[in-house]
Amino acid sequence: MSLYFDTSVLVPIHLIEPTTNLLTSWIALQSGPFIVSDLAAGEFNATVSRLVRMTMLTEQDAQTTIEKFEIWRDSFTHKAANEPADIRIAAQFVRVPKPKLLMPDAIHLATCQRLGHRLVTFDRELVDMAEARGIETVIPA
Repeated sequence: MSLYFDTSVLVPIHLIEPTTNLLTSWIALQSGPFIVSDLAAGEFNATVSRLVRMTMLTEQDAQTTIEKFEIWRDSFTHKAANEPADIRIAAQFVRVPKPKLLMPDAIHLATCQRLGHRLVTFDRELVDMAEARGIETVIPA
């Protein structure tokens, strides 16, 4: 089954974080294929831009990070388009007030559900919501 990376996994692949070493070791043991959606790529770029605004990353470092991410995405992953149907299904997911589910996360869930991918995330609440909808999940360890 394909492994769909959400943003909580993409960031420590490309920026040094506490989970980076664990994650890179875990990825090396996986056979893939690895999936990165257009939404996840956009969220990654937004995260890098936010780090510049927070003065945690220089603009040059951000540009380099995004360029390396795009090369990595083109070379080592399969791209997944988020379809209009994913948005409609996600809109249904977020109609339930509890537990809290943000629209971008709901779109990730809907895309995984449509494509039959396993969601790879560090977000334990998202794991619970995915599994409640019959979506297989993995927390890298």
